[in-house]
Amino acid sequence: MEYKRIFPAHGDNNTALSVCFSKSELLSMGVQELADELDPEYVGKTEFSKLFSMWKDPLYLAEFFEKNSSFFSDSFWEGVTEDIFVRDVVQYSRLVFKEITRLLQTGQLFSAFESLDSKEESKRKRNKLFKVKAKYGYIAERVAFRIYGIMVDDNTVCITGGAIKIVREMSDAPNTKIELKKMERVARNLSDNDVFDKDSFIDFIAE
Repeated sequence: MEYKRIFPAHGDNNTALSVCFSKSELLSMGVQELADELDPEYVGKTEFSKLFSMWKDPLYLAEFFEKNSSFFSDSFWEGVTEDIFVRDVVQYSRLVFKEITRLLQTGQLFSAFESLDSKEESKRKRNKLFKVKAKYGYIAERVAFRIYGIMVDDNTVCITGGAIKIVREMSDAPNTKIELKKMERVARNLSDNDVFDKDSFIDFIAE
């Protein structure tokens, strides 16, 4: 597991990093051996970079739709075909990436994240490491894009990944279940290494 700055050119007021997982780490969290995520094109990239590479790949998106066809047959997704899904993900993922970049450049990135749930909100109030999510972009008028991370400090976040959320509860779909494990793995790693704020995080990744 490695941590890399995502936008190193934008100064220190806002610090956005992302994690790089090894192939063995991804497998241990439930990623399947033949999954696109383990393609040599993606392994070694930060989760943030990999996320947007996959979201603009029509072939990957078509396969994702087919693999999750049982979820897309739910009444919530009524009328969303594979063509609509691929078109909207490619279109809106670009806008999401631009918006995240804009928020960082204007010092507003961290207002874009909210606590993952009420339990994490209590950690936030106690200045503990806590899981966060950002919600952007539409698929047939449904806000389905998620970016996940660990908030380390008021102006420091580590992005652990992201997903197209296809069901309400993260633990009910394979892709979001893996994203939850990624967040938990990173939070545990940071805690085990005495990371509790921006300075301790920067010191940790500089070792």
